[in-house]
This record gives sequence, structure tokens and C-alpha cells, in this order.
Amino acid sequence: MKINLFPLAILSTFFVFQSCDKAEHLGDDVFRIAYLGPSDGCPGGSLIRFAKKDIDRLSRLIDMEFTEEYRKERVASAVNLKGNYREGQTVILKIGQFPPEELRPCLAYMRSYLGVFVLEEHPD
Repeated sequence: MKINLFPLAILSTFFVFQSCDKAEHLGDDVFRIAYLGPSDGCPGGSLIRFAKKDIDRLSRLIDMEFTEEYRKERVASAVNLKGNYREGQTVILKIGQFPPEELRPCLAYMRSYLGVFVLEEHPD
């Protein structure tokens, strides 16, 4: 009895590529970030670092053009981040527009960061 394994190999390959695609495509408003720690400036959310590949997508989401300095550092303040994370931990964040009641002015003498408003968060 001879078994043809070719259809099984094709089917397995299809499932492998499907699972990889879902892991990498998170959505336009979802980002995999690195947690850096508490903020030392304004806004007062925790500091996070975006991946280089996500900066263009982030600029479309929050309608902003980033300087070369920001593109190099990629640090932002995640307002409304609730979880307790350790430095360097990867977290998946869904980011949305700031509600009007969350918009607060920053003082001129404080260090200032780009603020992003967290709608959902999940440890990676």
C-alpha cells in the first residue's frame, strides 16, 4: 500500500504560513512595543519604545510627522497603561485617539514625550 504524502505536505505548509501571517499582522492600531519604565516627563504615562518598522504606521494613526531624532529614539509615553511590566518586556498595545478629558497641557520645564492613548494591552 503506497501513501501519497504530497497533499498532506501542501496542507501543512498552508497552515504554517497562515499562523505566521496572523502573528505578524496585528492591525493598523495595534503595536508590539518594549516597556521602558515610568515616565520622567509629560505626559505622565509609562515610557515605551516602538519598533523602527512601526513609525510610519504610527504617524498615519496619530496624524503626525516625526523628526529624525524621534525616528532614532522611538520613545513615547503610553497614557492609560495599567499593567505592571518589567523593563524590556514586550507588550501588545491597541492605540486610539485621546478622549478630550485626557488632554492635559504640559509645563514648559518638563521633559516632553509623544503621548499615545492605550485602549487595550496584552503582555506578549
